[in-house]
Order: sequence, then structure tokens, then C-alpha cells
Amino acid sequence: LHRLIRRQRQMCIRDSDSSVLHFDDIKAYKDALSTIDIREDVCFACAGYECKESLIAAICDFTLTLDGINLSIVYSPKKDGIKLSIRSGGKYLSGVLAVNALRGIGTGGGHDNMAGGYVPYGKETGSKVGDADIVRLEHEIKARFLKEAGIK
Repeated sequence: LHRLIRRQRQMCIRDSDSSVLHFDDIKAYKDALSTIDIREDVCFACAGYECKESLIAAICDFTLTLDGINLSIVYSPKKDGIKLSIRSGGKYLSGVLAVNALRGIGTGGGHDNMAGGYVPYGKETGSKVGDADIVRLEHEIKARFLKEAGIK
């Protein structure tokens, strides 16, 4: 019985270990790396559709470590909107940028170095959102963050 309890406890610890990468996690990193869009010292990346929020944040932390990047914005289109994670190396104030960039189209906020945001699609409940709608919104989000960061 003690062995069974010990084994079950080890399995629970292993399953809850956030340092373990699963195949879906690797796919999200691949998606983000293949969509990186760098504008001066700002990096944007899409972690793919329906990416877990904790993974969006982890990928955002990772992209902030790229040489010359002072602001990283990683996002994931979800069923009802786009979820964002924002990280700053100190040059920019992530929370202030998120609030200002998303004002009027969504919500955002956080701390100086870490923030988050959400932009709903704005469609009626149940109506289908097309890829073109998502791309259009992604472009608007990027333009708003670049404007707030003082980048043309």
C-alpha cells in the first residue's frame, strides 16, 4: 500500500511539473518562432490557436531574451478573442503600454515588466469569425502597440 501511495504521489508531482514540455507545447514554440515579427526592438509572435495562457507567457519570456529585444508581445487567437502576454526588459512599461494600446478594443494591464491583455472579436455571440477577421485584428493590435512604443 505504501508503494502504491508513493507511486501515485510521484505521478501527481510529475504530471503537475511545469518544467516538462509536451508535444503541444513544442508546437506552440514552433508556431511562435515561425511568426516572429520584429520592429526595431519590439518582437511580436503568434503562439497558435487556443494556446494555454501559461504557455503564451512562457513563450513571451523566451522571446524577450532575443538579442536586441526590449519588448515582447506574444498572442494566441482564442474562440472569442485574442489573448496577449506582454514582457519588457525595462525600457518600456508593459502594463501602461497594454492599457493604452488596447483601450477601446479590449482590456490590458499589469506591471512594469509583465502584463497581459485580451481583445474580443466583437462579433455577435455565435457568429463565425474568419481568418481574415483575426489577421485584421492582429494588425491593429501590432499597430497600436508600436504607436504606444513610439515606433513608426
